[in-house]
Amino acid sequence: MGSAHAVTITYGAAGSESPSFAGATVLDFNAVPLGAVGSYNFGDGTLTGDGAVVSGSVVNRYAAPAGDSTRYLTIAYASPVGSATLAFNAPENYFGLYWGSIDSYNSISFELNGQVIASFTGTQLPSPIQANGDQQSSLSNRYVNFFFGTQFFDEVVLHTTNYAFESDNIAYADPPAAVPEPGSLLTFLSALMGTCAWSRLRRRKNPAQ
Repeated sequence: MGSAHAVTITYGAAGSESPSFAGATVLDFNAVPLGAVGSYNFGDGTLTGDGAVVSGSVVNRYAAPAGDSTRYLTIAYASPVGSATLAFNAPENYFGLYWGSIDSYNSISFELNGQVIASFTGTQLPSPIQANGDQQSSLSNRYVNFFFGTQFFDEVVLHTTNYAFESDNIAYADPPAAVPEPGSLLTFLSALMGTCAWSRLRRRKNPAQ
């Protein structure tokens, strides 16, 4: 078990699909071909894994994040269980995404040099988020910002154990990414307890990683 890391989580306004950090680079998927991603180079890194770029909704497979009429990323695509990894060419300390129909079986983990440094399931996001899979509520469709301060990550893994993990307008920033002023913060201390087992499970499912 490694040391714990402080992660500051903030949310965009209800209905907002954009990152709260103005200096971030945004990956919006609008120029990405529809269908399974396989491996996609987005300039500052690569996206690989079980994701697909889709639009609209398919019952019991994927649902567009509330209000999103553009292309977005869904995981998994060919089966209910899977993950997609964003590997960055240089370390980052801010990550954001418009997370659609947040559910208890969705999770996101952050890695540095192959080691998980922080991990969150949908139910571990702070209030007012409700990880109940509602496809329209602003409490389960929200722009989520992760600020790492002086800690960096070089990979982000989006994982689900059921259909589906939907996201759009994925954003990231090179250091330094300024953390919002106190008073609007929801700061969580994310220890590595439990994440090591999850990481081993992911690697067993994906032995090539």
